[in-house]
Amino acid sequence: MIRLFVAIDLPKEIKDYFYSIQQAIIKKIDTRETKIKWVAKKNFHQTIRFISWVEENKLEEIREKLKKIKVNEFKAKLDCLSAYPTENNIRVIFVDMVAPEIFDIHKEVEEKLKGIGKDDAQFSTHLTLGRVKFCREKKRLSEILKNIKIEPKEFTLDGIKLFQSILTKEGPIYKEIDY
Repeated sequence: MIRLFVAIDLPKEIKDYFYSIQQAIIKKIDTRETKIKWVAKKNFHQTIRFISWVEENKLEEIREKLKKIKVNEFKAKLDCLSAYPTENNIRVIFVDMVAPEIFDIHKEVEEKLKGIGKDDAQFSTHLTLGRVKFCREKKRLSEILKNIKIEPKEFTLDGIKLFQSILTKEGPIYKEIDY
């Protein structure tokens, strides 16, 4: 079994910017009171579809289906720093992104991969920075996040990629799979 997802990789300058946001948050939190598992800089991406665990013999079928999807270059823009599910119970810290074309890409990927892996009912354009493991200062973390302003950086995205997610103690390793 292999764990797969389809995603759009981000430009280096956006990954660098996200890393700087992570560092700004880290400087302001008390790491004894709040534990956040940060996404590694090289792993920042926009998930289009989390396929989940599939038999390795499904890989060729997935590759063939993805080859049929053509993605034209399009613009995206960063919006705001946000958290899920609520500001009083933060579990995921992310940056919202404005890119209407992504919804069409998601729809096409869903149609092509229907019945393979896990269907992705809840889709949103968000770029995860970190996952909160525990937090004793929920109001403080919420205030820190509210006070960090995201620059509305515009950037170009130009295609989808298939990744294998290899889970390790240190965190996931994402390996791009050619198709």
